[in-house]
Amino acid sequence: DVIDGIGPDAHVTPCTYGSGYRPVSEEKGFFREMLLEGRKMVGPDGILSIEEKGYVCVSSLPMDDPALMRLAAVMQRGVVMAKGHGCLRWVPHYAVANQPGLTDYGMWRLGNPRPMIGSYAAAARLLAHAAAPLEVLPMSGIYCYLFERGEQTVAVLWTSEEKPLQTTLQLPDDSRVYNLFGSRCQFNGSISEFPLFIETGMAKASLAERVATAKYSLSVLAGELLVQRPDLVQLAVLNKAGTELMARLSGDKIQAREVHLEAGKISRIELQLNTPLQPGEQLRVDATADGQTYSFSADVSWTILKRVTGVKTDAVLTGFEAVEPILLDSASNLLPYDALANGLWTGVDDLSLKVYLGYDDEFFHLAVEVRDDYRRFRQIGNNLWNQDALQFGFDANNDAVSGKLASTGYDDDNDWEYAFAVNKNGKPELYCYTSPQHSSELRGSRSEYPMQIHDLGDNRMLYRLALPWKALAPLRPEKGRVFGFNLIFFDDDGGGPLYEMGLSSGISGGKNPSAFRKFMFE
Repeated sequence: DVIDGIGPDAHVTPCTYGSGYRPVSEEKGFFREMLLEGRKMVGPDGILSIEEKGYVCVSSLPMDDPALMRLAAVMQRGVVMAKGHGCLRWVPHYAVANQPGLTDYGMWRLGNPRPMIGSYAAAARLLAHAAAPLEVLPMSGIYCYLFERGEQTVAVLWTSEEKPLQTTLQLPDDSRVYNLFGSRCQFNGSISEFPLFIETGMAKASLAERVATAKYSLSVLAGELLVQRPDLVQLAVLNKAGTELMARLSGDKIQAREVHLEAGKISRIELQLNTPLQPGEQLRVDATADGQTYSFSADVSWTILKRVTGVKTDAVLTGFEAVEPILLDSASNLLPYDALANGLWTGVDDLSLKVYLGYDDEFFHLAVEVRDDYRRFRQIGNNLWNQDALQFGFDANNDAVSGKLASTGYDDDNDWEYAFAVNKNGKPELYCYTSPQHSSELRGSRSEYPMQIHDLGDNRMLYRLALPWKALAPLRPEKGRVFGFNLIFFDDDGGGPLYEMGLSSGISGGKNPSAFRKFMFE
């Protein structure tokens, strides 16, 4: 077979910018890896073209809003990456957005240019006729692409870190430096998420060497502690250096040990604790590498999941008599965070929940009493979530890391996500959106599990579901095991759900299982 070229739609998600949203950057959204895979498919001489790519923003944002400035920087970094990997072109999605709505893709809005049109134009102008790209990655989170244009070298340098970094990089004396919008600026030894364009007569290879060997004020190690059991934690540590490292781990609750950390990758190390953790405790582990000590800590917290007996999917919560419900009835439980300020939620009669959870040897049991003043059941199947609906997810191994270490999102090993609602046919429906790869046959609509949805009157409905453990594998009912769980309810008062109420963030507005609430089997 022969492939002349490919033209993917290369959106990274989530990609909505505005208050309460958590968009992922090009770097954390694996856009570079998409480009590498595309280039591998078509070969060095094949055509690689981005046919559609764009970003969503809240339509009402002022043109100088910081979220739009970040969006402009992310778009520009994507354009540079694409050109740096031989991409022929990039078609923005969309150029103009004048239609009514809460969010849109537009580079212009109601005749007004947003910052991203300026950053897109600057990249197009400053990289015009640039060729022979060279990628330099001095540390994880620092990016530089160098090009040749006639006798000149053009370089673009930035960091994906949220805070600016200092660097010892010395630019050639003849350098001309341009900012995000293509205006001349000074280089003050600092780089940020806003790319710098550098033009110089220095040879590309020589400038690349300077970039690669410069020092940057970026912590070499970043890590997170993930509780597996009260006596067992996992240390996920990212080595941002360009070389492999040996590190010595130490702490009050662990036996000191030496570990090998691969360059630019996350290493996961299980640590047996000398004494069990208690809720409210803070755990700390130190890692010493190349004479520097880095400290990682975690505030220990979990909710006990009680063992239940005699559960029935009835309307009177049989089997849950000893379970204290989790109450979701305040503005602190809302997403987006400005749902109250914008009048989307008006109080407990508008939407509030009582969440009952339990388990036995056969099932994970879920019962949710929902008070909702308006009911909308108009979807089915894959769109089940887009109405009044429960949506919930599991991080079975509690191994998800935050965006500080890697791209957030579900993995293929142990994460699950479901929606549960009355469908447009008036029937209870459970839909599985995400499962581990080993259980892919369980995705889609499921009807074989015990489920009922009861109308209790007084604007209250009771959602009852029993999930067999095969539908949550590798999660098992093991005493002391810790896992991540989140549950939200979308409220559709007409025109689609505009907000939700839930245990935590991490389902809507961007998948992030590291944000899920932690539970431990009794």
